Amino acid sequence: EQNAVWYDPQGYLWVGTQEGATRLDLNRLTFDTLPATVRLQEVRAGDEPFAFAGSDWGALPPKKRALAFSLFAAGNQFLTDNLKFDVLVIHQRSDTIFRERQTSEKEFYIPYLPPGAYQLQVTAYKHNVVAGRNAWNFEVPWLLTERPEFYGLLVGLLVLAVAMVVIQRKRAQLQLATALRERDILRTLALSNFFNPHFINNALHWIQSRYRKDPETATIIGRLSDNVHILYENTQRQRPWHSLERELEVVRNYLRIQQIRFGPSLQATYDIALDEEARKAIRVPAMLLQIHVENAVEKGIRNRQGAGRVHLAIRCDEAGCHIAIEDDGRGRTDTQNPRKGSTFVMNELIGLFNRYNAHPITVTYTDFIHGDHGTRVEIFIPKNFSYELSQTENAGR
Repeated sequence: EQNAVWYDPQGYLWVGTQEGATRLDLNRLTFDTLPATVRLQEVRAGDEPFAFAGSDWGALPPKKRALAFSLFAAGNQFLTDNLKFDVLVIHQRSDTIFRERQTSEKEFYIPYLPPGAYQLQVTAYKHNVVAGRNAWNFEVPWLLTERPEFYGLLVGLLVLAVAMVVIQRKRAQLQLATALRERDILRTLALSNFFNPHFINNALHWIQSRYRKDPETATIIGRLSDNVHILYENTQRQRPWHSLERELEVVRNYLRIQQIRFGPSLQATYDIALDEEARKAIRVPAMLLQIHVENAVEKGIRNRQGAGRVHLAIRCDEAGCHIAIEDDGRGRTDTQNPRKGSTFVMNELIGLFNRYNAHPITVTYTDFIHGDHGTRVEIFIPKNFSYELSQTENAGR
């Protein structure tokens, strides 16, 4: 009879159709185990189609943080589509940002992805058995204002501005011979207040109040605000130097920010054989230690896998103050062509001060202190070193 089903004693299944009866041997039926090739059909970044090719997409368009994609699994087109999918989007820090388990859906939407590198992983299942899998790598680019380095660069520019104002002031004084030109020097100093970073300090405090529920963000902004405040005081007092205690505060703030950035892999140790009063009495060029500590982190530790140690040691004797900064980073690879960055400006500033002192500040480098890596920077600041550039005060040199 049409549309009739009968299971006979021999174990055969009979199905009645319009043309007759069909006999099925259930013992010979097997599950579909043919492999399936998982592929992407379309990808959209934000509201724009995204052209992808291969397993490495590169970077998504800037400011496009939403991701939509659809997929399919190529297999035997004559069989029923009975696939289930596991879909994962994993951040480079092994954080799973998006997860769908055992779903039949083939279209997915993620409203927001933080910046970083990602891998999209798709696994197809037939009858709870893996039938195919695929993975694609892509990156969500950082915006400039999202990078901690942006604020470090901002502070660095302020430091360079203060240093350059002092250098230009001295060069102008050496060239001016009349009272009229001396008056112009005072005018130049007044114009240097244009670089006043006070407004940045206020802005950082405001941002910190907005992110007070995020301890790490609040800590980063607070430490940056402290450093900007120190630079602001130096600008107001029109001086490119401050106490060793102030410089150590800048260094500790910087390293604390970097420890939040790199996590427990970055270790900072200190061996300072001076009490607080002694540290306050010693004067050093502003940012002298911070620049070399930053070089240790950014150019050394960051460029060698497994590196993460910065050590700062300070001791003083009758001759002056001895400072050593060590790291276990990559080491300097191009010592013949130093970059003209903050280190170059600091060396020029030290050279200017050394002209007016009988005993100079010295900075020496020892490369590959741990065999094939590591750098040691040794700084010597003579006792009673003067930072005044007045010819009258230094006439007895």
